[in-house]
Amino acid sequence: MPYRLERYERSGNSRGSPASGRPRWMRVRCYSYHREVSRLFDDMIHEPWGRVEWRADVDVSENDDRFEIRMDLPGVPEGAIDIHVSQYRLTVSGRRLTGVDASGDTLQFRVRERGYGEFGRAIELSHPVDPERVTHDLKDGVLTVILPKCKGEEGTDG
Repeated sequence: MPYRLERYERSGNSRGSPASGRPRWMRVRCYSYHREVSRLFDDMIHEPWGRVEWRADVDVSENDDRFEIRMDLPGVPEGAIDIHVSQYRLTVSGRRLTGVDASGDTLQFRVRERGYGEFGRAIELSHPVDPERVTHDLKDGVLTVILPKCKGEEGTDG
């Protein structure tokens, strides 16, 4: 049904109500443009340049002799993960590639919600760890890093 042009009497109210003198079709069209511009700005902020960025989710647990970090890294091969350990910090970085199928052809997406690209997480530790004894395992898209604490050294309050 096409929009009807409506004529209203002008009054002191200029907020888009029928008394403002604007026909309904103009108010609907302005709202539609406003909504579209707002959506475009939201997309630029949350998905710059059409790229969906992501951050690996992390769980950190601690007991008397070690820290255990579990990080969700679905679709990231073990060779694409870098783990760096200092006494008080664990840094995990890497890259998840999407957009290319198994044969190497570029995919054309209709909907893209999964994040891709580079990631990095730095986790501050409250107690020094021994970088030489750190172990890690990637299984079912979950990276588990075991960080044994240094014996006899005081931790920081944190």
